[in-house]
Amino acid sequence: MALGMSLLGCGRDAQVRADHVVLVTIDTLRADHLSAYGYPRPTSPFLERLRGESVLFMRAFASMPTTAPSHASMLTALHPIAHRVLKNGQVLDASFVTLAEMLRGHGFRTAAFASTNMHFKVGGLDQGFDTFDEPAGIGVYTRPADQTVERAIEWLHGLASGERAFLWVHVFDPHTPYDPHPEQRERLAFHATRDAEGYVRFLREQHHLDVDFLGGADAAVELLSEYDAEVLFVDDQLRRLDDALHERGLADHTLFIVTADHGEGLGNHRFLGHGKHLYNEHLRVPLLVRLPGRAPHAQAVGDVVQLVDLLPTVLELAAVPSAMPYPIHGTSLAPLLRPGSGAWAGAIAFAQRRDFAPENRPAADVDPAQANYEEGQAFALQDGRFKYILRTAGAHEFYDLAEDPYETHDRIAGGDAAVGALRGQLVELIARHGREGANVEPKSVDAETIERLKSLGYLQ
Repeated sequence: MALGMSLLGCGRDAQVRADHVVLVTIDTLRADHLSAYGYPRPTSPFLERLRGESVLFMRAFASMPTTAPSHASMLTALHPIAHRVLKNGQVLDASFVTLAEMLRGHGFRTAAFASTNMHFKVGGLDQGFDTFDEPAGIGVYTRPADQTVERAIEWLHGLASGERAFLWVHVFDPHTPYDPHPEQRERLAFHATRDAEGYVRFLREQHHLDVDFLGGADAAVELLSEYDAEVLFVDDQLRRLDDALHERGLADHTLFIVTADHGEGLGNHRFLGHGKHLYNEHLRVPLLVRLPGRAPHAQAVGDVVQLVDLLPTVLELAAVPSAMPYPIHGTSLAPLLRPGSGAWAGAIAFAQRRDFAPENRPAADVDPAQANYEEGQAFALQDGRFKYILRTAGAHEFYDLAEDPYETHDRIAGGDAAVGALRGQLVELIARHGREGANVEPKSVDAETIERLKSLGYLQ
């Protein structure tokens, strides 16, 4: 596939205004585990169909591989270093303006349906939403995607004719602990038995996965099958959501966006989870955007884009003035979505790692490589070809992504001329973004919520 080239020659009603915006965020979803992105297992038949009428971004990156900070960046167009939600359990300051506030201020009815109550409303991300629906009940912290989507569909059916609306739907299923539904497990198991040997070869040769780290080929296949079945279940529910848009006659005027907050280690770099590393299995996320209008539109874009680009993109396509009270870090993707509508000004992706509390330093007998903890701070910058990872308390790394997309060969000592240039650019961005957030003190949620997060494996 030629990146950045149109896959279908037909056009779209280019200037149809987005009167409805639907943003779907899938927790912990790696782009390279979607069949829509070339993964050999059929994990995303609906997203494959959606790809046929959407712009698919091949290189979309999160600001941080942690849920609350990443969503805060999507909704504010600021990186965490500036909005100061630096880890789960912190609260977005009310001085920041969210996408929901911008849209509601221009006549949109706004609603969010989230699949966890651990991060969003308690963390101030409900700013600007008329409706914010989360799991409820004693001891209930998450809910499966079908329940969240069902509530979102009910809300869609309540929209008045001609009413402009913004709907955010968050689903949690690909996050640990995995508990895939039998139907999706069986569908993937049927596929896996046809070419188990070829699948393991793909993991080793294409995903550069050390299957021995996961306990061998059989154990690796079992773990990834559980993850993939969760992804397939989410895909099935998103099809239901899209069907509802069409049934209500809303799809032709809806900007439909599907993405994820971050990825997951799944054994790459000998790490299972997320939050610690800035490798692209943690940062690269799917991003599919279906524009309003009736003509089909399929395009694959290879430019590097960031999730902070979503806010200015939505505002432009919804014809909402984008005057923010402070500089934002995102750039509208409209020139990439509607060729000829302007010059694309983006080219890089900035990211940082969450802050770890020193009191959570692992015991001396724990392997530091396996612990979900690392001293100091870490930042990364990539431009589509090269990537630099800077640590304040550890070794820096440099990768040539064109030759080494899975970041297996550190070239920091290779004498490449790009090392100094990319490092200088990263240092300048750290300083600039840090100044922007210097007057905002990170605020934490209440002590009870902190303890709940810790009990569920979210280290503070």
